[in-house]
Parts: sequence; structure tokens; C-alpha cells
Amino acid sequence: MKVEVANRECAEFILVAPVEKLEAVRLAKHRILETMERKFPGFSFHIVRATSLMDEPPTEFEDEWLVVPMLGRLEEAGSPLCERPPAALLAKIRLECDAIDLERARYAA
Repeated sequence: MKVEVANRECAEFILVAPVEKLEAVRLAKHRILETMERKFPGFSFHIVRATSLMDEPPTEFEDEWLVVPMLGRLEEAGSPLCERPPAALLAKIRLECDAIDLERARYAA
């Protein structure tokens, strides 16, 4: 089955919080989203727990962020998917997530 790809960039991402930082991320969620949208204008982000996406997350994501590009949506079924973003962009987003001081973001919220 061939998947049709649209000529549009992926502009929406799911940020999967590290298991060991779930509580801190929950408390600073809104501030994290504001920070990411300010650093990456034109992109939108959603934060979820790994268990929201999979029954048992791989152990390599216990202590680091996972960035999942949203290439399409269920309500857009049948329409072309977005183009997959470059690996460098995904890495940059992950590094920015890692750089956020969760304790400070919590109290700044």
C-alpha cells in the first residue's frame, strides 16, 4: 500500500515525557509548551506520558524525551500525510526539551 505524502511540512509534535520526570513535567506542562512554541514558532506541541502511546515504553526512553511528529490525524483519514521532518529538527526539539529547567518552569507557571 502506497501512502500519499502531501507537500506540507509537519508542524505538530507529540513530546513523550521521560518516565523519571513525569511528575515534574506534569506540574510544569503549560510552561514547557509555552517555551517550546516560543522557541519553535509555527510548530505546536502536545505532552503525553509514554503509557498513553504504548503499554510498556522501551527502557531507553525512561530518562529522555521522545519526539513524535504528527504526520496526519484520524479526522483527516484519506488525505495525504505531512512530510517527515528532518532528523536534525527532531534532535533539536529533544535537546530543547532536555534543556528546560523543570523545577524553575514549575514555579514560573
